[in-house]
Amino acid sequence: MQAGKSDSPSVAFDVRECIQRAASLMTNHALFKGIAFFVGLDPELPARVLGDPSRLRQVLFSLIMNAIRFTDEGQVTVCVTVADEKAQEATVRFEVRDTGTGIPDERIGRLFEAPPEPQPADDRANGTGLGLRIIRRMIELMGGQLGVTSAVGRGSCFYFDIPFRLAVERQKSEESAPPQA
Repeated sequence: MQAGKSDSPSVAFDVRECIQRAASLMTNHALFKGIAFFVGLDPELPARVLGDPSRLRQVLFSLIMNAIRFTDEGQVTVCVTVADEKAQEATVRFEVRDTGTGIPDERIGRLFEAPPEPQPADDRANGTGLGLRIIRRMIELMGGQLGVTSAVGRGSCFYFDIPFRLAVERQKSEESAPPQA
């Protein structure tokens, strides 16, 4: 087992379906706030990969939820591309971008630390689902790392790359076909 990876089950799943399920749960939240919500999927995404779809869905759901929470106008975009592909592995890049409030440079370094004691502050800072520290750890358990770029007043982009082994599905029709005479 590689360092940083967990013993979580690795199952074959459709990465597109996983992304779309996470995004579909958030569409109404974006519509309610009056912001646009887009999902862009690379046509080169592999059909099936081996990994933890539940963990991936949780991470995407939480990052999208946070992006919507901190965006009052404009849009939230989920963009998923193939960053690298080898014989039996594809590294997939996930980005959640928003045109929200942005994060000051001095706060970016502390984003992934344990949150301080609750304080009466901006309502949006409370109840953000999985905290960024937990999201980062979940991504690390899948073999990736979480990063962020941001500009105050212009928005943020949270991104991570996950290396997936490709799931090879057997062709039942070819294997079970009787030999030709």
